[in-house]
Amino acid sequence: EGEEGIFEAFAQLAQPRVLLESSRTIPGFSRYSFAAGAPCLGPHSFTVAFHRAGNVARCAGPGAPFGERSVEGAEAFFEMLASLLPGVPVHSPAAFDFAGGLVGYIGYELRPNAPAATEDGDVPDACFLFVDRFLAYDHLLGETFACSLEGKGEQTAPWAHSEEAERMARCELKVQAPAECPPPEEIKFSVRHSHEEYLECVERCQELIRAGETYELCLTTRFEAPAAVSPLAVFRKLRRLNAAPYGFMYDFREVPGSDHGFAVLGSSPERFLSVDRSGVAASKPMKGTARRDLADAAADEEIRKELAKSEKDIAENLMIVDLVRHDLSAVCAPASVRCPQLMEVETYAAVHQMVSLVRGQLQTQRYRSCGELLVDAVKACFPAGSMTGAPKLRSMELLHELELRRPRGVFSGASGYLSVSGAADLAVVIRSLVVRCGDPPRVTLGAGGAVTLLSEASGELEEMMLKAERLLQALASYAPTSVEGHRGVFTQVSPPPGEAVAWAPPRPAPTLLETMLWRPAVDEGRTSVEAALEPEPFLWDLHLARLEVSCRALKVPLPPAAELLDVCRRAVRSTSSPQRVRLLVGAGGARAECTNVEVGPCLRGEVTETSIANIAVEFEDGWRTPPLSCGLLPGVMLARMLATGELREGVITVTQLIVAASEGLRMLCFNSVRGAYLVTLVNE
Repeated sequence: EGEEGIFEAFAQLAQPRVLLESSRTIPGFSRYSFAAGAPCLGPHSFTVAFHRAGNVARCAGPGAPFGERSVEGAEAFFEMLASLLPGVPVHSPAAFDFAGGLVGYIGYELRPNAPAATEDGDVPDACFLFVDRFLAYDHLLGETFACSLEGKGEQTAPWAHSEEAERMARCELKVQAPAECPPPEEIKFSVRHSHEEYLECVERCQELIRAGETYELCLTTRFEAPAAVSPLAVFRKLRRLNAAPYGFMYDFREVPGSDHGFAVLGSSPERFLSVDRSGVAASKPMKGTARRDLADAAADEEIRKELAKSEKDIAENLMIVDLVRHDLSAVCAPASVRCPQLMEVETYAAVHQMVSLVRGQLQTQRYRSCGELLVDAVKACFPAGSMTGAPKLRSMELLHELELRRPRGVFSGASGYLSVSGAADLAVVIRSLVVRCGDPPRVTLGAGGAVTLLSEASGELEEMMLKAERLLQALASYAPTSVEGHRGVFTQVSPPPGEAVAWAPPRPAPTLLETMLWRPAVDEGRTSVEAALEPEPFLWDLHLARLEVSCRALKVPLPPAAELLDVCRRAVRSTSSPQRVRLLVGAGGARAECTNVEVGPCLRGEVTETSIANIAVEFEDGWRTPPLSCGLLPGVMLARMLATGELREGVITVTQLIVAASEGLRMLCFNSVRGAYLVTLVNE
């Protein structure tokens, strides 16, 4: 029950188990959480792990496609990954894109042509669980779904309808999970670069930029502690302390090819790459970070405003946006790559972040399978430009030397899912911990920041420590924790204050929207030059009454009616044609937008859709369906049939529909719930 239910359902499972959790929901960005694991894994599930040492991939589980396979390098790894997904996307009736598939991570060193770092050894370079049974939680509607991937011709009832699925959702599974280790006496972190060495590295980065080697470098370092910790207990604290749209935990106690188990857990705010079922790819790079002032709301708002106009952070963000646009252009349709959100500031538990959004339409027709499509998009963008600098490959070569030729491992890689539905959603692996459960045990985390010519070395050191802070605090609230500081002196990490642990992301003040029609006045004696609108929008009093009720319920101040009418009047674009008025009322006052009301497709004699389904007619040149430009919603089934070439868009007039019916041409209605079915025209 509730948002904690999906986490508790995950916590009761045995290994292997995976959780993708949106503990902070952002409309249109993060809405669903997914959990899967033993014993609720089906006949198609398997674990696959890839180790660069030995160039070998190993699989285990009932659905394993192979036991062990030689995989020569990063290019071959991505080819192998694509082969684990189906050729044709699996149809899913769910509103969410994930329909089962690969859940896990790809480590930073798997960039093709990147310099090779020393073998990490703690965990595989990439590890995935193929999930065929899982729970999904909708944070917006508060609903839980049991889902299963069923093969054609299987005689058994779907797992999603089983008692086991019901027990999993109710946290009533009786699982003999391995005993969790008690907290250690101390977690003592050493750092790959001392504070003095990190400052020197920042200065060296700036020398390389001045020399023309690069524009920006994302310098990182690693914290390591020889301690045995309970991954679940630490993640329980981290998810509350640092709520983020991309929370994740992968718990593998037995991994093919490893003699020890491990867990990867994190709360990342940054989307690396998503691909929806219609082939739209999106990346949401973050560059620009400022510490929040949680004790003073006014000061916190000033910090946010300062970040929004910071010359250094704007430069960082813009360079990475250009890099992401370049990466996506390699796999997207020409001229389809756009940046609808540029350098906006978002607020998280401990920091403000400058964020941009880049989108493009993948060239789906170029690929023979959904696996190839998804993996090619990932490979083109990997690793995230926000973790390298620009230009990407040269920056990685320079960072390889600055970071002592040592691996980043999972940190800076990608985490999330590649679904059998043809969709993907992957985060950048930041704000993350890797827990080695073998002998010797170890906890590692990475942190860093982008260096430009405008950087100050001391500021970059502070930013690096800021990004590690919440991870260290989560550990400190679990067991006494210290970290190496200036001149090798270890400093105790203070647990967060009680109120910070219960932090919840602030809800943005609501803005209410009222849409109205404002018509030209009818006056036979008035010329077109003297045209004027009616005194007020159509049904103005009723619109005001509804707005007043909504404002009262949501505690939004409502300006006087005369002021609202004046706001609408100032937004009018034409007095000679009907106006659609969008009146927006929020905490900051009221504003309005007006557009001319155009003649819709129905008035032009065009067919659009039924009340519950799309329409298609089989003409001589193939199946045709009305285009989205007619005002249709982009339905899932419609997008799929257009993507596969079963349909093409084109205007269908009422006259054409009647003629088609009289000539006996086939007609379809379809949607994602009922599928496609033949129909006939009646009452012509």
